Amino acid sequence: MLLIIVLLSNIYSEEQEANISDYIVSAGEIFYINGTIAVLDKAINNTNYALFNLDEIKNNFNSSWVWDNSHFLRNQLAHPYFGSLYFNSARSNNISFFPSLLYTASGSFIWEFFIENGNISINDLITTTFSGAITGEILYRLSCEAFGYFKPLSWIINPFGSLNNFIRNQEFQPTTNIYNFSFYTGASLYNYNFFFDPEDLNTENLINFPDFNCGFNLIYNNPYGHKTKEILDQFEIVSKFNAGNSNNLFSIDFDGTLYSLPVYLNNSFLSAIGLSANYNILYSDKVFYSNNSYGLLFNLYYDFNKNSSFGLVSEINYSLLGTTDNYYIYQNDTKINFSPSELNYTYNNGPEIILKINFTDDTIGNLSVKNKFLVLFPWNNSFSDSKKDCITFTDSFYVNYEHLIFSNFYLGIDDNLIFKKTIFTDCDDTCQFINNFGIYLKYKIK
Repeated sequence: MLLIIVLLSNIYSEEQEANISDYIVSAGEIFYINGTIAVLDKAINNTNYALFNLDEIKNNFNSSWVWDNSHFLRNQLAHPYFGSLYFNSARSNNISFFPSLLYTASGSFIWEFFIENGNISINDLITTTFSGAITGEILYRLSCEAFGYFKPLSWIINPFGSLNNFIRNQEFQPTTNIYNFSFYTGASLYNYNFFFDPEDLNTENLINFPDFNCGFNLIYNNPYGHKTKEILDQFEIVSKFNAGNSNNLFSIDFDGTLYSLPVYLNNSFLSAIGLSANYNILYSDKVFYSNNSYGLLFNLYYDFNKNSSFGLVSEINYSLLGTTDNYYIYQNDTKINFSPSELNYTYNNGPEIILKINFTDDTIGNLSVKNKFLVLFPWNNSFSDSKKDCITFTDSFYVNYEHLIFSNFYLGIDDNLIFKKTIFTDCDDTCQFINNFGIYLKYKIK
């Protein structure tokens, strides 16, 4: 295995080459991460781990593989983050992306087979490895950016990579690749509607005003006409947090470019084709879902004149692992009864289409539109109750307009609509609709 990792590193790396000691140290750090988490969790929560029992480890190898029933945030937020720790144990030791991906998979394998007690979790192996690698590479690149501006910030972004550098007396290589970075805050009108289709059109309706919201947008390298030099050397992060009396919402999108090649370039026109890699998560009191997808991308940029421009990004992806909430379980609806051990969400896969359009004019202002359409089919054997056999259609539409008011400050309005329809085999179909319309103040840092 170590030989395969070394060979992959030599093939794909355009950075500083790792030596054999880097691979050995990284392997040791994988065991350190897993051991530390297990010991702390056992001390704090008295969790029973196979790490402390050889018979349990043997049982793990003989057990069946399952889709586990852990909490949504643990599976879809914590596991990708811990996967990023595995990834950066290798990445911060001069090891390139693909070998670091193998380290991430190895860390997840060790956790599932040698440390956790019980059946092997299919979804944990997938999410920790693939979503963890996307998250880890993005955090690694951002920690390099932060190191050149304010070194303590790199510890917050990439704590294990920073600790690794401190112990080995080395530093991140500072970079200056952030293309666009802005923060915003504002207030919005939140509307949520749920109904059984086609029985009634107003089963539950919630309006909450005002919602407080804040977030940030970050673009790493210009996506238009981008030529890839290293894996995931171009990506976008969109993060949002809403807080209100009746609903809280958190979302973060990691939209990355695995590989991109320019197809036409001149003074006013840029375009590129490539491969995409995305991980998105949305969690609220009423609706939640996540998605890890890969596919094809195309973008173009046209500069009309010095004052106005048009940009377009389109993607056709396939979701390797998507999750979406099940209203009946989440709301404890008495109309359909599930076993208490049943998940309040389902594991899915399916096609995804993304379209982003941006028009910018120094006089008129900036107009942006983004639509993401996803069709999800449940993975085989990912649920035990036939009532959860379903197809889910999710459409997320976002539009915003903003205008420069002074210096780097923009005043804008935006509207975010999320529609989710679930077609069940053995029970009534459900529809969920969220509309978030608001006003915001944005500060553009870069």
